[in-house]
Amino acid sequence: MQGTNDKQSPDLNGTASSAIRIFLWRLPALSVVFALSFVVYRGCIVPQLSVEAIERLGGSVGYESAFGITACEYVSLSDTAATDADLVHVCNVEPHSYVYLDGTSVTDEGLKLFAGWRLLELDLRNTRVTEKGVAKLKRTMPRCKIRVQVVASAGLAE
Repeated sequence: MQGTNDKQSPDLNGTASSAIRIFLWRLPALSVVFALSFVVYRGCIVPQLSVEAIERLGGSVGYESAFGITACEYVSLSDTAATDADLVHVCNVEPHSYVYLDGTSVTDEGLKLFAGWRLLELDLRNTRVTEKGVAKLKRTMPRCKIRVQVVASAGLAE
């Protein structure tokens, strides 16, 4: 019977750098999770499957580098068929500055995933969010500029 203390290195099929392989080899219980979903992409570790899902929807992921570190700066799903279910991919990529969801079918339910994030800007114009949902989100993200246009009973409000 094999235990979690086996000294075999996981087969990563060339998807991770040697530093990641060593890390995974030392944590065999977690190696399957990392080996299946993470790669080194443009110098940083990101969930490849989530980036690919965002791109299949017609969205994009942008990166910035500073001091030898590359991080995800933004995710844009603007004017795509993205729904609340697709937001899990945005969360997996963890953009640190901007998320553009304008022109999508995102609702208040999807906004719950962003509660407490430290984004600079979140664009929710022309989505299916309500004033109540945006107000709840604003309380958890006081420094974030939330661009929103919600349908009110008497028309549009910005």
